[in-house]
Amino acid sequence: MRNELSYLNTDEIRYWYDTHPTIHREARDRARRIPDAELHQEALKRLRDIDCPGAAFPAYQVAPDSSADVPDEQRVRIVLFGPQHGHRSRDDASAATQEARQLLENRGNGPRYNRNMLVFLAPDAGNVKGWLEALRDLLAWQAIERDTQLLNLDINQIGQVRNALAKAQQTLDSRLSETWRWLLTPTQGEASAALEIEAQRLNVRGNVYEEAAQRLEHDGLLVRVLSPDVLLMELEKVLWPADRPHLGVRQLWDFLTQYCYLPRLRDYKVLAATIREGVSRAKPAFGYATRAREDGYDGFTFGDDVTVYFDSHDVIIRSEHAMEILHKRKQKSDCEETCEPDIVDNGNGENGVPPPPPPPSSNKQRFYGRVQLDPLRAQSTMTLVVDEILRHLTSQAGADVELELTIRARRSDGFEETTMRTVSENGNALGFTDNSFT
Repeated sequence: MRNELSYLNTDEIRYWYDTHPTIHREARDRARRIPDAELHQEALKRLRDIDCPGAAFPAYQVAPDSSADVPDEQRVRIVLFGPQHGHRSRDDASAATQEARQLLENRGNGPRYNRNMLVFLAPDAGNVKGWLEALRDLLAWQAIERDTQLLNLDINQIGQVRNALAKAQQTLDSRLSETWRWLLTPTQGEASAALEIEAQRLNVRGNVYEEAAQRLEHDGLLVRVLSPDVLLMELEKVLWPADRPHLGVRQLWDFLTQYCYLPRLRDYKVLAATIREGVSRAKPAFGYATRAREDGYDGFTFGDDVTVYFDSHDVIIRSEHAMEILHKRKQKSDCEETCEPDIVDNGNGENGVPPPPPPPSSNKQRFYGRVQLDPLRAQSTMTLVVDEILRHLTSQAGADVELELTIRARRSDGFEETTMRTVSENGNALGFTDNSFT
């Protein structure tokens, strides 16, 4: 009653009517006067302040303005929708579902490739209004606290403001857990099936991102550890025909990030670990090579430890084909040990002995590498370059490693003034030695 009546005052012991409106009336009036645009911006700010631990998801995004704002990367990204994209149970045409489909289909004016890398968190359409009202109340009480002297509040009223602030914050936090609880995941039963959005209601008790990650992992929709046998089973359904002896590792990773009927791996490191296990175990699931040639394979490994380079050349090899290669190499090795050596002429018409083997070549002292990057996937590719190339080079004691990044961009209509200013300022801040538009 004391929160509703405009002239009923209290000090927790006594109640009395006054000729001046209570502080609760002031808070209600201020809450009503907060513009919707200001409320929306404050809502987005608070959503963006929610911490997403790296252990939960490699990347996250909050309330993107358009599909162009969501990178098309090869690592799992969770997108948290704003208040306007709510979802209801069994509503396949909810605002959240439609927005999820839009983000899955497009990235700006172009198509999105890595669809299997996106999952979504949406608010409950029935609860989002209550959360916004709780936020409106909190902002009103915060404004009153800032204007304590201007309003000439007495000690009793200041105490009421502090208590109301604590209660408003508690209500806002509680309603946040009750509101952002819909986990939307793109799924596809098989290659020929239509893409569907699977909605799951979360019971959020802690960090919403951690709760979402745990639910996805429990349901097998986010994979941190993948069995080589499961990978092989999925590939042999459609993507790896029996007449193909090998499959490119990079192509395999593209398959896993693009097709929603395949397992959703957290990042490329999960696939690398799966390949290592599948190649090195006692009964290998497949072989591995650093490069496939018409006459064989370089860096062939089957049944032994392996380093997966994850470039455009390395391949996994069908186990039966790898066993044939291993058998032929063993036969060749056995022959070299037991067969008579070839007889050579010593130049005098007399039979001589095989020439001595050539001296071993000295270790190479220099490395030079150059790679063309897709601007839309530069971040993920650079991560691979750092992990799989630079890390190995810099780990060598005494190695002098230089890395230089060159960016060339052209636009027939010219770049916008704001873009040029932003890029120039960021380039200077990052220490670019050459940073100019012409």
